[in-house]
Parts: sequence; C-alpha cells; structure tokens
Amino acid sequence: MTLKTNTSLAEIAACLKEADHVAVVSHVRPEGDAIGSLMALTLSLQRLGKKVTPILEDGVPGNLSFLPHVDLIQRPGNVGHLSDIDVAVAVDTSNHERIGAGCVALLSIAKKWVNIDHHGTNPGYGDLHYIDSQE
Repeated sequence: MTLKTNTSLAEIAACLKEADHVAVVSHVRPEGDAIGSLMALTLSLQRLGKKVTPILEDGVPGNLSFLPHVDLIQRPGNVGHLSDIDVAVAVDTSNHERIGAGCVALLSIAKKWVNIDHHGTNPGYGDLHYIDSQE
C-alpha cells in the first residue's frame, strides 16, 4: 500500500480556521485515545469560537464516562439533521468505514473531510489528511 503524501498541518489548520461548523468523529467501539483525541480537538475548536459537534457511532462507553466534557458527545441518531457542516474531522480512525455507518451517512453532507491519525495502515482517505505512525 502506498500512502498519499500528507497534507501540511498549516493547510489543515487553515481549513479548520475557515470553517464555521465542524463535526469531529472517531471510530466505533471507542477507547481512551479515540475519546481523548476527539475531545481535545472539540474543545480546542470551541475555544476558537467554532460551532463543533462531536459524534461517536457507539457513544461513550461506561468506563470512560468520568472523562470531562464527554457529555457533549452525541450519537448519530440523537444529532438530528445537520445541514451546515463545513468540515468533518476523523481522528484516530484507520479507515473511513470504521467511523460507523450512522456517522458516515450523517456527515455525507460535509464539504470537506479531514483525516488525522496514527495508524500505519491508514490509506489516506479524506480531502486532507495527516497520518503519523511514528511513536
């Protein structure tokens, strides 16, 4: 498999800066790094004045419900119709399908997809992507 060349972090930052409404998602059956990544980006974008909708296909597992601000995370069936998503960002998700069918369908209206991940198997899906598998 040949990974496409990474988008520069400056270009991803510019894309997010231009966006008004950003959806942030991660993979099904999320664990700590998925939720931590999702919440870090969500809270950072909110501090920049962005409207942010964090979504997880399976919601937050009970063993991680103690984490701060996870009450902001919604499941696809509880979000309703989103018509104004400028950018959808997938974090810690090695392939697009792993986001979950509900999230993929809900966010199909996003004008751009950004993929930020650390899995070496990530094929570089999305309009913009940054994959760093070095640990």
